[in-house]
Amino acid sequence: MATADAYDLMELVGRARNLVLKRLRASWGELLPGADLSLEEAMVLFSLRQCDQTTPGELASRHEVPKSTMTGILDRLVEKGLVRRWPDDKDRRQVHVALAEAGRDKQIDPRRIGDAIKAEFAHALSRLSPADLDKLDQGLNALIDALHKEDDVR
Repeated sequence: MATADAYDLMELVGRARNLVLKRLRASWGELLPGADLSLEEAMVLFSLRQCDQTTPGELASRHEVPKSTMTGILDRLVEKGLVRRWPDDKDRRQVHVALAEAGRDKQIDPRRIGDAIKAEFAHALSRLSPADLDKLDQGLNALIDALHKEDDVR
């Protein structure tokens, strides 16, 4: 078996991620008919339901996206009246965000969306042989372990 270099593996992981997101976006309208929310916006609303308030930086970290990307998502949610944003009383450079009343009322069923995501993965994984599933499991766990070890060093 040939050993792939880090760039090739990074590209493969990115392509797999993008294909999963592409499939989710394609079926998004069926999951949330009339919701007028992107997948990313709905994920942020889910996160905000779990806490009273947070900062854009904390949300960006939780969703593993750049702060500028999170700012754009929050801008759209504020514009839709689903999220409110305000400066910190003591440090005006710091901003807080929370669900607005309309955001709390938004009927988004995380279980239904989670079930759809699981079904999409199950369908794709059903095409793999047991041996390939085992290799995938081992490889992904090894990658996750290596990334955690790298985080611990930093």
